[in-house]
Amino acid sequence: NLAAALAGAGAGLEDVVRMTVYLADYADYAEMDRVFAETFRDHPPARATLLSPVIYPELRVEIEAWAWRPDARAQGGT
Repeated sequence: NLAAALAGAGAGLEDVVRMTVYLADYADYAEMDRVFAETFRDHPPARATLLSPVIYPELRVEIEAWAWRPDARAQGGT
């Protein structure tokens, strides 16, 4: 869960600035795009979407996300 991973790092979905989405099957593109638009309604991050074998065969989608918080260094982040 992307939101949970971000929260563990002291960030949130609003801090995501870039994503790479790997789809195992192009048939999932429309649904992924719908969820992306719903999740990032106000300020969508830059996104690349690739058709690629995923690491774990039971997964249909893998996501790499980059988040940035301008105040992270002040709080001890990198």
